[in-house]
Amino acid sequence: MKKRARTALIIIVCVLAALYITAAELLWRTALEPDFMRKLDAFEDFTRKGYSEQVYTPDIVKTESDTSRRTSEWLAAVGEPKAALTADDGTRLIAAMFAQPLAESGGSGDAGGTAGGASGGESGGTADGDAGAATETADGDVDAAAAALKPAATDLESIDPDAPWVLMLHGYTGWKEEQYPVAMEFYERGWSVLVPDLRAHGESEGKYIGMGYADMDDELKWLDAILNVSPDADIVLFGRSMGASAALQLAASDRLPENVRCVISDSAFRDPIELFSRKMKEWTGLPTTLGLVDAAALSFRLHGGYDLHDAAAINAVPRIPLPVLFIQGTEDKIVPVENAYILYEACGSALAEDPSGAPEKELQIFEGAGHCQSADKDRDRYYGEVFGFIIDNIW
Repeated sequence: MKKRARTALIIIVCVLAALYITAAELLWRTALEPDFMRKLDAFEDFTRKGYSEQVYTPDIVKTESDTSRRTSEWLAAVGEPKAALTADDGTRLIAAMFAQPLAESGGSGDAGGTAGGASGGESGGTADGDAGAATETADGDVDAAAAALKPAATDLESIDPDAPWVLMLHGYTGWKEEQYPVAMEFYERGWSVLVPDLRAHGESEGKYIGMGYADMDDELKWLDAILNVSPDADIVLFGRSMGASAALQLAASDRLPENVRCVISDSAFRDPIELFSRKMKEWTGLPTTLGLVDAAALSFRLHGGYDLHDAAAINAVPRIPLPVLFIQGTEDKIVPVENAYILYEACGSALAEDPSGAPEKELQIFEGAGHCQSADKDRDRYYGEVFGFIIDNIW
């Protein structure tokens, strides 16, 4: 009888262990493997649930509507040239490239002189090749009535090499087009803007979502592409949500080019493990108790992924030697506002023993704003803080 009981217990334990391992694998595949996610419509579900957690007060709704209209008009005028490169692992990556044109090729003004103030046809196709040729794009026609909006350069020879650049990174399950309203603000102030689809998002290939860590080599190649066109350019890293966490991790890399001068981090999460532990049950219906998220992280790594613990921005910010502006909304239900306070306090702490080595840092909290909604809550303040911070720390 005792032997049968032991056998039954062993069977039960084995079944429970198998269920636990299966649940862990299902969890990471639902969160990080796009092909599997598409079968479950997880991309759409996560996006829909994310939008349902946003703030929809009349002021935010109006600003979002006005911004959408302005962005559409801007895109119709400047075009949407695209660039492509191939990552070291063979993954094809796509970006939108809104490069300032030389004056003789249709542009006007000086990028450095207008970087702090406001100013007031479609194109497509991509070019293959390595980082050195990553920014070749297809020509596009521009409506004459919109010429005042200065169409973007569509080939290497017409790009203004003296304009500053911003590398702009989007969020989890997002795409480059979400960043176009911010790209417009930079472009209209004389900046060239590179907005990639991060690997496994949008038009870019990729087996797994990188959470900012596995994307780092890709982002460094995009920076090399910028420097191939503009060797002396000042560069700003701008990111939202996962893109902000990616920007912070990139800024801490010892391979970062010296041309990168500061970071704008909007709604960054401090740790993907913490994020998934809070949100994945709500987003997927899968349990996240009993250490399942950590088990999923281990399973993911064993299946050829990376260590999710390495993708924690909180581990990177102490080593950042650059000025960083943190932005966060108080009503953010995806990345609670305490993330910004924690990241801000930790930023540059590894350099704090040498006061001259610690970076400038600033924290701007927007009352009433949801996830990545600070610009919609108070557009004038948002861009005033962003460009004011850049001017103070670059020029």
